[in-house]
Amino acid sequence: MQPDQPGRAGPALHQGGADYLHQLTGGRADRLGYLLRSGAIRAIRDGTECLTHALFDDLAAPWRDSRTR
Repeated sequence: MQPDQPGRAGPALHQGGADYLHQLTGGRADRLGYLLRSGAIRAIRDGTECLTHALFDDLAAPWRDSRTR
């Protein structure tokens, strides 16, 4: 499946994804596990079946917001 197909939520995570996820999680394995597990569940439930930057950004919002306080 191509990530640019109609109905997709946005560009899928491709090359550079490891660096992006490392930056997003602060290198914490527990946060990475949470993002992958929760992202997969949400992508299946909402029918997109695609892990995207937008999805990971949304899931990471709680700990990103806590760093800016």
